[in-house]
Amino acid sequence: MDVVSAAALLSFVLSSFCQPSAPAPVPAAAVQPTEPPPFVPAPTSAAARAPVLPIHAVSVFAGVHRVAALPPLPAPLSGHEVAHYRIRYGILGGLGEARLYVEDVRMDGERRLVAARGWGQGSLLGFGRMEKKVETALDSGALTPRRWTSSRKKDGKDITVSGDQPAAGQVAITRREGTNAPSSSELRLAEPALDPVGLLLRLRVTPPAPGALLALNVFDGGNLWRVFLRGAGSDALPSGDSTTTRALRFDGRAEPVSWSGQPDPGRTARSFVLWLSSDDTHMPLRLSVPLPLGEVVAELVASHRTPAPPQEPALSRRP
Repeated sequence: MDVVSAAALLSFVLSSFCQPSAPAPVPAAAVQPTEPPPFVPAPTSAAARAPVLPIHAVSVFAGVHRVAALPPLPAPLSGHEVAHYRIRYGILGGLGEARLYVEDVRMDGERRLVAARGWGQGSLLGFGRMEKKVETALDSGALTPRRWTSSRKKDGKDITVSGDQPAAGQVAITRREGTNAPSSSELRLAEPALDPVGLLLRLRVTPPAPGALLALNVFDGGNLWRVFLRGAGSDALPSGDSTTTRALRFDGRAEPVSWSGQPDPGRTARSFVLWLSSDDTHMPLRLSVPLPLGEVVAELVASHRTPAPPQEPALSRRP
């Protein structure tokens, strides 16, 4: 049973518990958390790293170019963030842990790409121990990923699936299993595609209003899902104590589809409820997925944010 990065909370819904599995009933094994490896953004050329600004963003005075500061990023995309989640499943108890990171901003032509990643590990009843990582480079303007990579380790097998989206809905998927040669495919979708981490960031920046329905294409590995979310407004966040916290609730459903957009009968659709904080960061607080033996729940344990410093205009000498 794939227990992934609740750091990529919806990846956890889509790939972990939408697949049939029937492990033998044995005592649960304790999950020992380990620190994920540091995130290393893909190298880019010096030209790609340098901001490319429209001419009206530059003023000239006494031989000095003054380059205007870029507009501030939305709160969920600014600064550095680490969030730690625990994952549990009804009477079976703890399944694992996961983390979500927002780490870096760089220029890709005129686009600002926000680097983020999700990481998680766990097992169910001691079986199917899994480690999974999702890395994304999100276009902060379009709120769609320019590229992403999903990798998992399970039962000694390594599988990596990468997506490249140079234009909205124009997607190239590359899959590599172990040391085998990679295989690549291309497809065109009527709407942009997202990865699980990119989906969370998209929702945090522009969550659907109460009553509004949002439909998005989401790749988890090589599997495509049609994810529907409806804003339910502010509600009391479920908790195990007497405290009451108000948060934004979203009722969702993930429908498995083929790359052609047709329903995929080989996978199971799931409903879920996602909770985001009501402040401007819209931090993911809780995700619950109803299953026969109880709810699978991913809950925020701790988080830390370092705000981005104010961006000052850059000065450069006129050549």
